[in-house]
Amino acid sequence: RTLGIVGLGKIGMAVADRCRGLEMNVIGFDPYVTAEQAAMHGITFADFDTIIEKADVLTVHTPGGKSTKGMIGAEQIAKMKPGVILINVARGGIYDEAAVAQALAEGKVAGAGFDVYDPEPIAADNPMLTAPNTTLTPHLGALTQEAQLRVAEEACEQVVDVLAGRSARYAVN
Repeated sequence: RTLGIVGLGKIGMAVADRCRGLEMNVIGFDPYVTAEQAAMHGITFADFDTIIEKADVLTVHTPGGKSTKGMIGAEQIAKMKPGVILINVARGGIYDEAAVAQALAEGKVAGAGFDVYDPEPIAADNPMLTAPNTTLTPHLGALTQEAQLRVAEEACEQVVDVLAGRSARYAVN
């Protein structure tokens, strides 16, 4: 199987590392990452269209916003392999959820796993709720004990940095 990853930041690279351990062929794209950086994680760098066409499983790990809203819609799904599996654990709105639900109903997409929606929480009329072959969960990735501990530690480090007159190491939103 070929895993396509769009977004090769910290999470995208970690997903690649784990999936290579499952003997998946990993292809990826990120406009801010070089082919050499991707290769360090065993990722074959490819353009967005190639990933859409070649992936058996597609996962997206990009920020949300204007540049990524609706990045994967009916046009991209039409170019995908029959039986593709789609995963969105990044931001709601990156996938056109109505187009994904329709492709699931038609059998073009074999399955989908989402934990982010547009809007959040998932709307009662979201077509993903009635689409076949879906795993839908709430967006709770940061609510593990480990994640909460990391957030608390980073906040404390930032306070110490500011009190010591140093610039904070992390951007605060």
